[in-house]
Amino acid sequence: MSPEPRRIEPLPVGPALAVVAGLGAVTIGTFAAAGIAFVVVLVAGIVGEEAIGMPSVLDVLSRSLMGGVLLAVGAALLVELPRGILERRMRLRAAERRGSGPDAPRLPRAEDRALREEPYGGLLVLAWFAVVLGPVVMLVDLVSGFDFDGIALGAGAAITLGAVGLFFAHGGLARRWTARVERVRGPGPGTRRRGGTARAATRRAGAATKAIGWRVVTGFALQLGVYAFFAGVILRQPCRGCDQIDYGGGPMEGVVDLLVGLGGLLILIPVALLLASTVPFLLRTARAERRIVRDARAGTLQRSDDVLSQLTAPGWLTRLAYGLATVGALLVLLGIAPWTALVNDSASEDDVGALAGLSVLLAPGVGVLVAGLAAGIAGAVDSRARRAAILAALGDVG
Repeated sequence: MSPEPRRIEPLPVGPALAVVAGLGAVTIGTFAAAGIAFVVVLVAGIVGEEAIGMPSVLDVLSRSLMGGVLLAVGAALLVELPRGILERRMRLRAAERRGSGPDAPRLPRAEDRALREEPYGGLLVLAWFAVVLGPVVMLVDLVSGFDFDGIALGAGAAITLGAVGLFFAHGGLARRWTARVERVRGPGPGTRRRGGTARAATRRAGAATKAIGWRVVTGFALQLGVYAFFAGVILRQPCRGCDQIDYGGGPMEGVVDLLVGLGGLLILIPVALLLASTVPFLLRTARAERRIVRDARAGTLQRSDDVLSQLTAPGWLTRLAYGLATVGALLVLLGIAPWTALVNDSASEDDVGALAGLSVLLAPGVGVLVAGLAAGIAGAVDSRARRAAILAALGDVG
């Protein structure tokens, strides 16, 4: 007589885990905001310099935003590296508390796969960075014009030894993680054949192919814009150290300005279209999720590509958190511009003073970031409830 199949249930999401997961949405939004600000400032700066000219105050703002981008990326990295480790450890601890006995719920296949991937990859990144940085610092005493005092040599040696320690620490932590995961029982009785998983993956791939048609168009426009933009820049200034070429106001002058201006527009328009489509997309996603949960609880849910995607894709609340965090981080970048402009030696007092009004955006930006964190927390709880309803209705289809 075959054993009774164990029920399938996602890991519980308590308040602490929900907060940590919600914070992940904020860091993702911060990275997105930094990327958007970098691209916009880069394109606008080159277009302003090469085609239409840029007022000095806007030049100071651009440089200030670049400084803010560096601060935002650094802060997000400092938060995300330990946050990712903490979230994964909390999930593993939740799995251990739930146990692996015959009466304990079984992890969904997707969560089991994710749990088996150790979360300490960031330590390897830091270790390799230290491997490069250590010898460079050690050479400072030898190639600089300062008196040899051994400080840089000792600091470089310490960094290199730290890299070795990070490699050993990663190896030990990874082995311990693997051992802990192996004690948490994976798929057991009642598991579907792998052929079903392969068919589900094929259906998801087909659905993804149908959904990217509009992305191909915008991606082509973006790529064409990049080519045209840099073609105009190269025609104007073939290399960074080269003098700008003056075509004497002839037809070629107009061609260069057209390439730079049109390329800039083709780069910015897809970004604007993406932002404009965000709200309708969130509304459609929210309606689809409510319908799926309602059908699952009523026992009428049918297996489909949309349903299968709900087991791994972020829900509408999590996507909303991404958007809010991105907007909030952009407002913060603008809000701190008056302070980051102070480190720009070439900025005049008038230009810095003209940016002072942007400081009012700092408080709303922080408020929107907090709203993004709240949406991320709610999204983590809602996603768990939705996956539990789907798995209870269809079994482990992921």
